[in-house]
Amino acid sequence: MADDFNSGNYGNQGNGNPGPQGYGNPGYGASGPQQYGNPGYGSQGPQQYGNPGYGSQEPNGYGGAPYNQKPPKQKKPVYKKVWFWILIIFLLIIIISAASSGGSDSKKSASVDTSSESSTNDVTTDDTASNEDSTQQDQTLKIGDTWTVDGQWNLTIDSVQSTEERNPYSDVSPEQVVIVTYSYENLGYKSDIMDGLYMDLEPNGDSTCIDATGEMAVSYPANISKYPQETPVGAKCTGAQACVGLMHSSDSFTMNIKKYDGNGKAQSVTYELKVD
Repeated sequence: MADDFNSGNYGNQGNGNPGPQGYGNPGYGASGPQQYGNPGYGSQGPQQYGNPGYGSQEPNGYGGAPYNQKPPKQKKPVYKKVWFWILIIFLLIIIISAASSGGSDSKKSASVDTSSESSTNDVTTDDTASNEDSTQQDQTLKIGDTWTVDGQWNLTIDSVQSTEERNPYSDVSPEQVVIVTYSYENLGYKSDIMDGLYMDLEPNGDSTCIDATGEMAVSYPANISKYPQETPVGAKCTGAQACVGLMHSSDSFTMNIKKYDGNGKAQSVTYELKVD
């Protein structure tokens, strides 16, 4: 028995025994392999149950976050923020304003004043007249007639002459090219964009032209003697020219003129022009 105590068979190895333990009685020096060590007495066997809820570092299935850690703050959805609804209301106001202003423009009517003392007809467009007071036939003029928009302008087409000149660098090849000569006067037209009244009667300007077959005419780069000018209130621009390319030879053609006055209202007239 003394030899057993001396050899350590019954030695006090229960506290901090680093060796593997089996099914022996822990604390009496059992040297057999032990699969279930006694946790808490220094056994280094794997431990399956840590201290749950207190940040245990052991690989256990019940380890939770530290008890003093706050959960992450959740962000509000965009539609629950005040600035989102302010932006929606602002966009709605813009859309409603644009829709209401789009239908405010009205067409103007023209009346023909025939004078026995002159062979020239004057067409006057009343800026306050309603669309029902005029028709397209009332607005059809010819060479020498004057189109007047009260408080805005006078326009007269002086002549229409055919020319044989052709531009070899042009991308279009019309059968007939005509030079339209016209004059206009500024009766009170003002613009924030231009320095005065500017009337361009070429097809890519203030007019659209249709030949005798019904085909649309084009602007043609021929030589002209005078270009239209920005004309201030009270001044005139006389002898301005526009070059029109007719895709088919025509004795006459139609010129539809449309221009916005100084109040932003559309004014229109139609000329039936005979080619000399």
